[in-house]
Amino acid sequence: MLNGGRAAVAIALVCLSAQSGDAQPSSAWGRIANPGSRSEMIIGSVFFAGPPNPAVFRNYTRHPLDPELNGWSSANVDTALRQVQTSGINTLFFSYWGHDGETDKWATTLMFSRKHWPSFASEAPYSDTEQAASARTFFIQAKNRHLYLAPLIEVSPSNPFYSEFPVRLENFVSRCSFLLSHFGTEPAWLRLFDRTGQSRIAIRLIETIHASPIDPQNFAAGFDAAAAQIESRTGFKVGFIIDPTPLPPYGSEFGPEPEELSRHVSILAIDPFNITSQAPGPPRDQHSISEDDRLHYMEGVMHKWSKSSIPFIAPLMPGYDAHVVFPKMGIYGFNAPWLKRQTDLALHYETAGISFDCWNGWTEGYAIPPSIENGDLLFRWAQETIHALTKHRNE
Repeated sequence: MLNGGRAAVAIALVCLSAQSGDAQPSSAWGRIANPGSRSEMIIGSVFFAGPPNPAVFRNYTRHPLDPELNGWSSANVDTALRQVQTSGINTLFFSYWGHDGETDKWATTLMFSRKHWPSFASEAPYSDTEQAASARTFFIQAKNRHLYLAPLIEVSPSNPFYSEFPVRLENFVSRCSFLLSHFGTEPAWLRLFDRTGQSRIAIRLIETIHASPIDPQNFAAGFDAAAAQIESRTGFKVGFIIDPTPLPPYGSEFGPEPEELSRHVSILAIDPFNITSQAPGPPRDQHSISEDDRLHYMEGVMHKWSKSSIPFIAPLMPGYDAHVVFPKMGIYGFNAPWLKRQTDLALHYETAGISFDCWNGWTEGYAIPPSIENGDLLFRWAQETIHALTKHRNE
């Protein structure tokens, strides 16, 4: 169990905050708190922001019909955001791998890269200020398109949430604090209401699981402890949208429990990521898993979190094809029955909106914009799903 002195101190910092779990949750919990969109639900998508790493083009399994989507000039960015806006999406969760060189190793796009792109010439690396200036332009262009942004904090060897949390919070807190110190006042940064009805800046986390057994109460309280430390450093009150599921497939499932999470004010919503990557039961070869098995596993995850009191953002996955980079992974989806089932599950289980995985995942095939391989099938599906959600909500 992850107990001990440092964990105990962290939990003590938030004991008063946790007491709010005894109060009746606000009806606004998990809804947008930004002026102009107050109380609206999230209609989101994960978005890989920044100029593409030139090395990844050969790995694409889907290719955009509009070549402008492969660029990152001001005009390119506006083209991409105009498509997002046209689809009906109101929020983008942009992938963030850090700003100290890790982006150069792991990210398919080079926002927050230290290297000079696209040439990677041997010039002095981008400074933190230069990295922030590029990202700030993205925030401004999103605002002009009436879109909200929130970072998706990626897990990696340099940010091993799975082995550090909740005992060692410094790595996680530092990453969030860097972003807030540069962009916390940006109007386009997504704000959500917490369980008490208070507005908080939203940060989305992927894979909030641990590699070894945890104490669910201490683990849940760790999020409030992290939020308290971030507020102490930056002055900004934050909350978290979390993914409580394992990646890679059949990974660790030592993760948070709904009842404990629901007691803490820093938990804004649940939004699982890529929950079609496995089937129920023991590990199996990816190519032997049927689409029905994947959907069965997906529905089990959605049922568990939808019935909790925490706002649930339902994920939608158009399909998956990463045969160039990950040949052992399965290829599935991209067909009418699969897409219909995704929509049906989302409408049935969501309590706080939906989120597409992903908007521009060309290397793994889960890209929504019109492509050479799929035409406008996925773009129309996204529009139709959003229209169905709005209709469903109004009935």
